[in-house]
Amino acid sequence: DPVSKYASYTNQRDYLRIPQIELQWIYRSLDYLHDNQEPIKRIIYNKGRNLFNQKLDVVFYDVTTFYFDSAVEDGFREKGFGKDGKIGKTIIVFGMLIDQNKQPVGYEVYRGKQYEGHTFTDVLNRLKKKYQIDKVICVADTGMMNKDNIKDILEKISTGKLSVEEALEKLGDFPSALMDFAHIDTHRFLRRGIPETVFGEGKTPEQIEQIVERMLSTESPVLITRISSVAAEGLAGRFPDADYDPVSSTVLVGRLPSAGGRSILVMAAGTSDLPVAEEACRTAAFLGRDVVRAYDVGVAGIHRLASYRNEMTSSGVIIAVAGMEGALPGVIAGLVSKPVIGVPTSIGYGASFSGITPLLTMLSSCAGGLTVVNIDNGYGAAVAAHLMLGVD
Repeated sequence: DPVSKYASYTNQRDYLRIPQIELQWIYRSLDYLHDNQEPIKRIIYNKGRNLFNQKLDVVFYDVTTFYFDSAVEDGFREKGFGKDGKIGKTIIVFGMLIDQNKQPVGYEVYRGKQYEGHTFTDVLNRLKKKYQIDKVICVADTGMMNKDNIKDILEKISTGKLSVEEALEKLGDFPSALMDFAHIDTHRFLRRGIPETVFGEGKTPEQIEQIVERMLSTESPVLITRISSVAAEGLAGRFPDADYDPVSSTVLVGRLPSAGGRSILVMAAGTSDLPVAEEACRTAAFLGRDVVRAYDVGVAGIHRLASYRNEMTSSGVIIAVAGMEGALPGVIAGLVSKPVIGVPTSIGYGASFSGITPLLTMLSSCAGGLTVVNIDNGYGAAVAAHLMLGVD
């Protein structure tokens, strides 16, 4: 892009204090530098190694992004997560290697939407091939430590005394991201197969935006529950992929791949229970599950359940949401041979005690095996259903 190239040209003078070079010579050299970048990198490094008697056994790796003034994507230059916070700009991902003497060893460039953690193994393999080395210690930040990278490294260094699966289990308490107001569990997905969820209630819109930004930097999809409309609008303005649902007060930014298997059936006793039921549906969909809905099927018209006989039979887990007296989950649990999760809601008149009455009804059910979560906790019910169906 001519505008971006010219900006780089002026920046060398204004910021890097590089002596002025005529713009035409920079343009004329670009094709040559591109075609010969690998031998040029090797020559530069080998000269430094011979001069300072360097040994390449420890390298440091980090990733940044460069943005372009143009908003046009071309398959390599893409709109992605820019580390400088630029919104709506196209970027590329740039990974730099330096040795223990702070001398550059090499770099690699990746498309804009490339997750930085997935560059780690590729960079290491290229480095070892380029300099014909068998072993090297690479120091990188915790963002590189995703499950695929850890497993790949362990498979290569395993001595046989510890299996890869056992080692991954020991690495299950790997790091977190410390912010001024939050301590994000960035490796919950490694341990549980479920990324950390952001509980929006009580957080400012600015705090939610910063947490989401940090989680997206590790290519983790993000689910925010109990979010206000004001905070949701702020997320939508900053993250184009943010999917806000006002009924459930949830925002999804991406979602996990399809988990396959049988569906989760979410049944609600009444229309007033929909906010909780939809929180369960949205959470299950975020986790990669197929969701089927059956609403307004409470015991005041229990014959309505017959309309959903096939859905109840074919689903893998049923989530039953009810307020008032909370009888629906117990009834369903007595009809099917699969897990049923009861979700009491705070809907009802005075004697419902804001959900206490349906909670006690479900806990006291004589239908064996009925699982019950907290009042209005559609999220917890969906996570439980997801785990019941099995997580790879």
